[in-house]
Amino acid sequence: PWSSAQTAFGEQGERIPEFEKTFLVTMRAYQWMLLDGSTGDLKFLLFEVWGRPQAIIEAVVAATLNGTHCSLELLVPETRMWKIRLGQIKQRCRGTELSQDLTITDPMPCRALSMRGTREECSAALQVFVDQVCD
Repeated sequence: PWSSAQTAFGEQGERIPEFEKTFLVTMRAYQWMLLDGSTGDLKFLLFEVWGRPQAIIEAVVAATLNGTHCSLELLVPETRMWKIRLGQIKQRCRGTELSQDLTITDPMPCRALSMRGTREECSAALQVFVDQVCD
């Protein structure tokens, strides 16, 4: 994940401002660290993407696009799980899976929702997801 992020956004994230300007979003990137300052054991970086819903969807798809297909994982807080209608999301992208176990517990318990599909499939599934979980 770190190497993919560096490829997309630069060694030190120097291409993030250009990405934000292109997609009209604001992004924050986080890497979990332990209290002693060492790298945490999570196998991913966390990117927060803020903006208008359609801009967020376009930015997430662009950031996770490899050729004609996307591969992305979203964290879904347990407090929002009651809003998820997985069948509706899978109607748009059959390559959608929700983890049975918690992916993280701190700072809040979350599950992972993964999507694998074409740009169009992931875009449509993300729209349904945003409509479901965002107030």
